[in-house]
Amino acid sequence: MLIDDEADVRYSFERIFGSKNALQLSTAASGEEALVMIPEIKPDLVIMDVRMGGINGIETLQRLREFDAKTPVILMTAYGTTQTAIQAMKHGAYDYILKPFDVPKLEELVSKALDASRLMKQVVSCEPLSEKEDYDLGIVGQSSSMQEIFKIIGQLASSDATVLITGESGTGKELVARAIYNHSQRSKAPYLAINSAAIPENLLESELFGHEKGAFTGASSLRIGKFEQCDGGTIFLDEIGDMPSATQTKILRVLQDGVFERVGGDRSVKTDVRLIAATNKLPELAVSEGDFREDLFYRLNVVRVEMPALRERKEDIPQLVRYFLSRYSPDKKGIKTIQNDALALLQEYDWPGNVRELENAVQRALVMAKGDAILIDNLPHEIINQKLRDLGDDEGDDVEGLSAKLFNWARNNPDLKVIPAVERELVINALKETGGNQVQAAKILGITRATLRKRIEQFSIRQELSVE
Repeated sequence: MLIDDEADVRYSFERIFGSKNALQLSTAASGEEALVMIPEIKPDLVIMDVRMGGINGIETLQRLREFDAKTPVILMTAYGTTQTAIQAMKHGAYDYILKPFDVPKLEELVSKALDASRLMKQVVSCEPLSEKEDYDLGIVGQSSSMQEIFKIIGQLASSDATVLITGESGTGKELVARAIYNHSQRSKAPYLAINSAAIPENLLESELFGHEKGAFTGASSLRIGKFEQCDGGTIFLDEIGDMPSATQTKILRVLQDGVFERVGGDRSVKTDVRLIAATNKLPELAVSEGDFREDLFYRLNVVRVEMPALRERKEDIPQLVRYFLSRYSPDKKGIKTIQNDALALLQEYDWPGNVRELENAVQRALVMAKGDAILIDNLPHEIINQKLRDLGDDEGDDVEGLSAKLFNWARNNPDLKVIPAVERELVINALKETGGNQVQAAKILGITRATLRKRIEQFSIRQELSVE
């Protein structure tokens, strides 16, 4: 069955699937109409739009699940958002696809869903969780890798499984951990985030498990640790790969038996805590090198969430930039924009610091921007420098070759102020080379000291370098 309020879409599906002898296609123009038809025709698969007149696709899915927990449902929309993807999977959707879609891929997905339908008729399915208010996760992305992350978050909603989140620094591991918590059955219970690398090794065990009075010098009273404080809730252990061996052993026991001892104590303390761990290291490598317990790794690695680096999902950068602009613009009623050439430069940058670095770059650009839009001149100089370095790599170090590449770059970016951008970086590098000595820097650049001073003022270089 197809549910869509657009007649063109219904017609397209009839063209695609109506001619297939093995398939019988029924259509409905609204969620309300479909909910009346479904108990009568008992379809093997439901495909429906998210945005429809009347009740939307998510609400239709919720109502369907009240009397049918097994029929696979594929949601489709031209407006893919973090929340929609998560809510779709949370309420029991089979999958979630974005318009416009590739017909062969759609046919493949329908085939898989129909196979799943046949299998699900042989087993008992669990009822989905009830609806609750959603929230701003701060996780943004329409790339296929991020859509898979959102699906996993939704699938974990009804689970209490231990989760291991891996990925480079700045990829959003803590945001994913909080999203898992907020969509879980423990969302009303406590949530504690602990950075294992930020706590000294000699204090970490006491911080996590507490200590008895007199356990060590300075332990003047009983202290309740995080695992005891968070009983019934969720603990997020960030950078667990940096945790000392003794603490790893205690974590393992908590996961195995649900008990631990406070530092200096001999009495077992019971706790019911869901653990979400994260690391920016490759855990398999840490295990092979003896830095991480193998048995703990397998206990943590029940559900693995691998966060992609930003350079691997550059198609998400425009959406991320819009998100940060709306979040950090000084005047929320007049949110700043970004020019296309500046956005293109952001998409070409490698982002070693991942989403966190992009967030900082947008914040910096908002501070530097004087008009309604962010320009290339407002971006951090390391982003501009990478483009200039990339342009020079292919042509060698000769002036003629570099000039040709710069000219081509300027031609392809008509809004770019090439000469000021290059001139600014030359002045900065000359000042760095001479330790801020303006006389020597001017000599290197082949200009007078007075001209150099004008350039320093023009480019606001005093904000970045001491040139006195």
